[in-house]
Amino acid sequence: MGTRQATPALRRFGDVVDGYRVAASLTRAQLAALIPLAPGYVGQILRGISKCSREAAVELDKKLGANGEIIEAWDKWVAKSDSPRSFADFSESEQRAATIRAVDILLVHGLFQTEDYARALLIDDEAVQYRMQRQALITRVPTPTIFSILDESTLYRMVDSKAIMHAQMDHLLELSHHDHIRIQVAPLAFYRGVSGTFSIATQEDTSSVAFIENTMQGETVRETRTVLRLLETFGRLQADALNTSETRELIRKVQAERWT
Repeated sequence: MGTRQATPALRRFGDVVDGYRVAASLTRAQLAALIPLAPGYVGQILRGISKCSREAAVELDKKLGANGEIIEAWDKWVAKSDSPRSFADFSESEQRAATIRAVDILLVHGLFQTEDYARALLIDDEAVQYRMQRQALITRVPTPTIFSILDESTLYRMVDSKAIMHAQMDHLLELSHHDHIRIQVAPLAFYRGVSGTFSIATQEDTSSVAFIENTMQGETVRETRTVLRLLETFGRLQADALNTSETRELIRKVQAERWT
């Protein structure tokens, strides 16, 4: 197992677990002791090299206070980790997109993460550099229009330190003033049809591809009916979210009250 290369699906699961580990201010060794598992094995899980059992995922979820989200991630990433469909399939469409719509319920969207925020979440320099390179589309010509809806909890969920969160709030505020970027926060609530993170990349010819994280496995979807349903869900959520000015006001408030 130790010689296996990381797979996109297992790495995705590892990123979810590592996000909660960072939020709990635990080292990998401390997390391993809580389960208990060997520290080296926990490291392999977080790096996407090794699978863990569902029982271990349940323990991780309980010890990290994830309220079922680690278990859900195991069901959709690890249980189906041999599937060829992954975020890698979507990223190519994202890079060519004329319009990107994204809903994020756990962490700040990858296109908007600062390098320090991303480094706290990801396993190695290669993963961080990939994320930073992916952000180059924000300044490419022609520039895509990006509509981002963040669950309010993403503003309050600590990643590594107050300093990193303060800088991340600054970065969101800066990005929100770009002509081609619209960032909105959805207040904490139940929203019909929204059960997980998803993104939709629409090309110049209006064809769209989606990446869904709320099914048994994360997958790239091109089926028209599913994409249209996601577009409808996005539209409803956008109507209920704070407008851009209200969003900036909330980000500044959270930054001052929680991350200063």
